[in-house]
Amino acid sequence: MKTLKIILAVAFILTQKSNAQQKVFKIPDTLKNKSINYIVDRMDENEDNDSLDSIYAYTYLLKSKSANDYENIIKAYNTVH
Repeated sequence: MKTLKIILAVAFILTQKSNAQQKVFKIPDTLKNKSINYIVDRMDENEDNDSLDSIYAYTYLLKSKSANDYENIIKAYNTVH
């Protein structure tokens, strides 16, 4: 009886939908119409500012993905923290 309760508890836990906290990033309006080259240039200029660098890095990744630019996607994944 005790093993049945344990099995049911484990089965219940495993069947529950678990969602990790996901941070959804949206490209800021000021960067939506900018080119990938512009984003890369701003990343180079703001290497010391972690918050700006992070925004530019995620923007670089999303813009590269939307353009199906695989070379830039690889580079962008290397810049995202």
